[in-house]
Amino acid sequence: MQVRALVLPVLAFFPGMLLAQGASPPVDSLPFRRGQWAAQVSPNFAGGPTILGVLKFTSPRRAWVLDGQVTLSKGFFVRRDSSGATQDSVDMSTVAVNILVGRRFYRALAPHAVGFVTVGAGGGFSLDRSFSNTNALGWMVFGEIGASYHPIHELSLGIFASLDARYGDSKTTLAGSEKVEARGFGLTWRFQPIILTLYF
Repeated sequence: MQVRALVLPVLAFFPGMLLAQGASPPVDSLPFRRGQWAAQVSPNFAGGPTILGVLKFTSPRRAWVLDGQVTLSKGFFVRRDSSGATQDSVDMSTVAVNILVGRRFYRALAPHAVGFVTVGAGGGFSLDRSFSNTNALGWMVFGEIGASYHPIHELSLGIFASLDARYGDSKTTLAGSEKVEARGFGLTWRFQPIILTLYF
């Protein structure tokens, strides 16, 4: 009776311990916490903007996002006559900066993988110094949908697609000091194949 009284609690304890060790994290768990900060970068591909961003989590499922989108390009244009002699050359440069603020919502997809949706607004400017001088201002609302993989808590790799609805106002100075003004709306779709995010 004494041996049986000792063996039964031990047999009941070990299965529970083995199950606890083998259990994986719940699929709906998220690796974030309230008050956490993160920094993200998306490099320039195919002439698109380089994105530098900061995130501040208000809960495991929500975060504020502050993004800066920067596009820089530099080049030159050479015009030649039929003999191949250079007639003239033109330096070409473009600078575009946008600041975006949004709210991001996360959802667990699988262990180590999360999906997210971001909505927000922002504005920016661009300077084009090519064949003409163009200064432009723009305001926009945007939406993003994406996913990220988290091999460790401090790092994730992700992708996203975004749609921007933009209103712009530009002023162009042509040769001979002629000036042209333009205003209008536009939609821009963009796919970003790599987002590197560090969590603190």
